[in-house]
Amino acid sequence: MPARWTAPDGRVRNGEIDVTNGLTAGQKVAIWVDQAGLPTGPPLTHRAVVGRTVIAAAVAPIVLGIVLGFVAGVGRWVFDRRRLAGWDAAWASVGPHWTKRFWSRG
Repeated sequence: MPARWTAPDGRVRNGEIDVTNGLTAGQKVAIWVDQAGLPTGPPLTHRAVVGRTVIAAAVAPIVLGIVLGFVAGVGRWVFDRRRLAGWDAAWASVGPHWTKRFWSRG
């Protein structure tokens, strides 16, 4: 429905708002507005705030565990690649000497 209301800064605003059936034209209806004066929903109830806080407190450690597990896995992968590259370099320098000795004993 088209409506007119006063914003927090005192300016009169016009726009569309959602209303329930059974209201007549010119009837006053209380609405919630934000700082800019735009219609918004009512503020959260105490129960809703507590519920969101409990959910956040339950989910945060799980997300932290997943992130830390991922970081640990990536770190291990990087360190394993470096360790294996070191072993390859060491074998490249020592391996030919051992191989010649092994085949020469035949």
